[in-house]
Amino acid sequence: MLEFFKLFGQGILYTILSPFILAYFAIFLAYTMLNYLVCEVYSVVSFFFGGGCSKKTKLERELEKQEMSVLIEKEKSVTLVNSGTNLGAENSSPYEENNLGGRE
Repeated sequence: MLEFFKLFGQGILYTILSPFILAYFAIFLAYTMLNYLVCEVYSVVSFFFGGGCSKKTKLERELEKQEMSVLIEKEKSVTLVNSGTNLGAENSSPYEENNLGGRE
């Protein structure tokens, strides 16, 4: 008999709480659909304006800054390959002994 009252009590409890549970799921469903539509519109608009399909995270932005600083440092350290040769002098052939070509 005790089990019957326990089961009967759960039935009454779920009957009373069911409207609140359904309201929670309805609000959750509306929020999820709205969130999906906003993200979809954002992705389509950003794609046609040349952006990516998703927002960049903080980690991705920091990585891009780091890569850009590395590229800037490489550009500063690049030197011309032929900066030490006499391009206007006679016998400035690439096959000259003094060059690193190896031919004589």
